[in-house]
Amino acid sequence: MTKAESLLRSLLLAKEKYKEALSFEDTEPLRESLIQRFEYTVELCWKLMAAIIALEDVPVAGTRNVIRAAARFRLIDNPERWLEFADHRNRTSHLYLEAVARMVADSIRVDFLDNVEKFLEQARVRI
Repeated sequence: MTKAESLLRSLLLAKEKYKEALSFEDTEPLRESLIQRFEYTVELCWKLMAAIIALEDVPVAGTRNVIRAAARFRLIDNPERWLEFADHRNRTSHLYLEAVARMVADSIRVDFLDNVEKFLEQARVRI
């Protein structure tokens, strides 16, 4: 199994865990669960983006650079939103503030899952 295939398998599982968390009641402990699932799902997304781009012999490092390259390779169609997801992940993984957690949870509930599913469609074609 290649690195990209392994990441794809992990991302598919993570996406389902994230999807499950979307149905949770919006209480502080369950919001924290949603955010944690978001954090590891978005991390797997950009790592898979990097692995797919590497299949084209294009070296790219760093989350923001990977996201920009993923847009150039047409793996994603809205890099600005993906950059916001990366920023959300950085905000929530390095410190905890209730106001930030609420803002991030509200933001990711809107369209993170849709963006992951669109990316997965492109990823499956490339792997």
